[in-house]
Amino acid sequence: RGAGAAALAAARAVYHANRAAAALQAGDARTARDDCDASLRLAPGAPKVLMRRARALEALEEVEAAHADAQAAADAAEDNSAIQKDAKAMVVRLQPAVDAAREKLKEETMEQLKGLGNSVLGMFGMSLDNFEAKKDPSTGSYSISFKQ
Repeated sequence: RGAGAAALAAARAVYHANRAAAALQAGDARTARDDCDASLRLAPGAPKVLMRRARALEALEEVEAAHADAQAAADAAEDNSAIQKDAKAMVVRLQPAVDAAREKLKEETMEQLKGLGNSVLGMFGMSLDNFEAKKDPSTGSYSISFKQ
């Protein structure tokens, strides 16, 4: 009974993976991602399925998740296999987009923090514009000075 259940789970993982490939080919990235998720729940770490999900995530413009899946596929695939080569190429190709997305998130976060800081300092008639941070190139530390 245990062997039959394991065989059934393996077969279902393959079915979901194949359906994901068909959905990806048809341009339905969302369905492809969902089927890859189902396949990976049944057979975690399958490099081919990770690559399919990475392609689906890239099509859905989820570049950080696509990059992570491509890296996982490269790590899980056999050395010098076609999957590993494709995965490594995708990792390199997506890296600039991942860096840009992280930089954008960092800028948005800093703007939100600046807004919060200004709202608190506004109660005292000041803003973050009244402060200047200077980086010491030799130590890398910052000194903050008040200006009016």
